[in-house]
Amino acid sequence: MRAGVQAMHWHAAADYSLGRAPKTVIGRINTAMNVALGKKAVRERFLASSTEPVGKGPEVLCAVIAQEVPKWTTLVHSLDLKMD
Repeated sequence: MRAGVQAMHWHAAADYSLGRAPKTVIGRINTAMNVALGKKAVRERFLASSTEPVGKGPEVLCAVIAQEVPKWTTLVHSLDLKMD
């Protein structure tokens, strides 16, 4: 690990058409996902795979992405990493 870099592993259920999908639809999906993530059996299944379920809204996901992309872009460029 490079000094000063903290990495986290995360998954997101995201609708990449957020700009086009009606907010009411996104809200309903988000509510349903949060209800599911609030169920003990669902939480236990995630935790069994070393995944901590966190139900947040699309705005929080966008903020996480906005924070992570520049950090990793800088690291990739500083190491001159290339895709094969």
